[in-house]
Amino acid sequence: MGFEVSASGEERIKLVAERGGVEHTLVHVLGQPTASELRTYSRMRSEVEVRRRRASLKHSPAEADEWLWDQIAVRVEGYTIEGRELTADVPEWKSLVPLLHKVEAVSAVCAVAADEEEELGKGSRPSSGAS
Repeated sequence: MGFEVSASGEERIKLVAERGGVEHTLVHVLGQPTASELRTYSRMRSEVEVRRRRASLKHSPAEADEWLWDQIAVRVEGYTIEGRELTADVPEWKSLVPLLHKVEAVSAVCAVAADEEEELGKGSRPSSGAS
């Protein structure tokens, strides 16, 4: 799995899937989530439901990942369904992408965002003065 970030703010997440002994490169082109989408996603991943003194997540992490993917997916490349390339021209194209692929793509986007945040944090830390 790899990624590329373009100047347009879209990220290209590359997944390699094996089917029938053949490797296929699949690409998810994802836009930047809005602040509102990130808040909803974070809430979905952390909302707890209490029933009979038992707490559980209200939404599964995969459900939250799929929701975010559905919000930010621009297009996919390399997918075929019944011999037809899966493009934005296919009305239900988002629902035809496997859940596991959506989860992997969102995980990659979150990892990139965390790495970027960490790099920004390093640059803004005051020095301790020690050499």
